[in-house]
Amino acid sequence: MVKLRMQYVYFAKGIYPRFRHPKTGDVPLPREPVQMHKRYAELLARVQAESPIIDKQSIGWLIKQYRASVEFRALAGRTQLDYDKTLDLIEAEIGSAEPYRFITRPVIKAIRDKLAATPRKAHKIVQMASALYSWADRADLVPQGFNPAHGIREIKRQKMMIMPWSDQELAKALKNPPTHIKTALYLALYTGQRAKDIAEMQWSRYDGDRIWVRQSKTGTLVDVPAHPALKAHLDPIKRDLGLMCISAGNRSYNSASLGAAIRVYMRGLGITDRTLHGIRFAVAVNLNEAGCSPAVCSSILGHKTYQMAMDYMRRKVDAQTAVGLMHDCA
Repeated sequence: MVKLRMQYVYFAKGIYPRFRHPKTGDVPLPREPVQMHKRYAELLARVQAESPIIDKQSIGWLIKQYRASVEFRALAGRTQLDYDKTLDLIEAEIGSAEPYRFITRPVIKAIRDKLAATPRKAHKIVQMASALYSWADRADLVPQGFNPAHGIREIKRQKMMIMPWSDQELAKALKNPPTHIKTALYLALYTGQRAKDIAEMQWSRYDGDRIWVRQSKTGTLVDVPAHPALKAHLDPIKRDLGLMCISAGNRSYNSASLGAAIRVYMRGLGITDRTLHGIRFAVAVNLNEAGCSPAVCSSILGHKTYQMAMDYMRRKVDAQTAVGLMHDCA
């Protein structure tokens, strides 16, 4: 083959034509002359096309510099992807050409308020804007201490009403569940832990009498006695290692997927709006039956949850007593 002298073209191993440029990367060219020239023309046009000029005073330029920084590149891959999405949102909402030095608190607050229907997204944008300007401060790209997102509060989300499971609902749920669902329900009912902690419970931390749980929210290692009903379920399926909760497909859960599995199962029984967290109200009674003092129950459930559970149980007993008295008077 005749070696043609064309800009940005070289021949690998002396015979394979390739086109190399930062805008295109290293691209192989067809060896047939007509096809090679056609492909070469396409690639050359891409190289010669004018790149958009990004104003060095713009928010688009600042975001580009942050993405190229050592600090950003040191982040874990998944974190970079998450940050990238939020940075794209910031650039889209503000406008990439806007001067970053003139972005003010009212601008960031207006974006937050615009996204009030999605509080989590709104808060992520505020957090990301604050991180961006904190980096710009360290990089001496803004006046010292300048951060228009600093101190902007998160929009308070309406708290979801946690519905306690009734005795009838628990009985129905535990009547004949598949093993993987029964394990999750029993661990929730007889340890009182959050969905994330249940999903992460290890067989190696169950000795047949007690379960040791490192709570993800507090970092506290709690020692939960195994209720006889829980022990009767766990002992026949106990393994030396691995997670206690495994899906029907032999996959591990996280808090979201475990919660979803329970909701799907309950909907199949005709019961909606019940979560693993709602079982925690019934746990205090089971812990007391297992020999735990109120102080121990509070350490396992959290003082506030324990007090709420006790108040719920007292109201339920009072209501049952009242119903019984009405029947006696009838």
